[in-house]
Amino acid sequence: MPESMVPIFRSLGPLETYLSELYSHNFGTIGCAIWVDTEEALSIEKVHRALEFIQTTIPHLQLCIRRNEWKELVFSKMPEVVIDFSCVRASDWSPIYHDLFKYNFNVENGPLWCCKLVTLPPLGNTHKNVIMFGFHHAITDNMSMLILCDKFLKALRDLIKDNPISDTYEYAILPAFEKLIKRSDISTQLGDILPGLSYTWRGSIVFQNRYFSIYPPYWMSCQRSGPVHWS
Repeated sequence: MPESMVPIFRSLGPLETYLSELYSHNFGTIGCAIWVDTEEALSIEKVHRALEFIQTTIPHLQLCIRRNEWKELVFSKMPEVVIDFSCVRASDWSPIYHDLFKYNFNVENGPLWCCKLVTLPPLGNTHKNVIMFGFHHAITDNMSMLILCDKFLKALRDLIKDNPISDTYEYAILPAFEKLIKRSDISTQLGDILPGLSYTWRGSIVFQNRYFSIYPPYWMSCQRSGPVHWS
């Protein structure tokens, strides 16, 4: 697609801009790992088809981040929609998962996510696999990531059974979070936000934040070690 024809969806909101800036300082990648046990060897082709399906139905997976003529950060559609998918055989999945949080996304051209299929040694007659996803934090949060992975697993399950993919729901790119919460028909009580404020305050203290302690920004002297285990 010619550069002049690349669609622009919208400008990044304040939180998305903040997350984009964090990524430029070596922080701001989120990820998850899914264990998949199968009776037969997992088909790489079917995993790729499931990835194609979620990329088609979730437009966030077609995004890149660029600057418009006014130098504002904007979400654009990738000039060429591709999937960053790789496969590896390994006896230990954890170093590969650890590296996801240092992944170098092609921010200006996309994709802003990746997937790795790690094939582990079989256990008896069971084929052991770990499917890992890494995301630029500006395109998804932890809850959305879980919804995305659930959609992927449902599609993969259908494909493994040689059935048509049953989940046909398509998502849309909504306005920035800050615009969504400014609605007259939604009210918030103080009790609704106190737990979140408390968690945010504790998490903002760098040396009390578990994620920071394992995957510190570049300006911290402590060394990265080990994968994140989300709780």
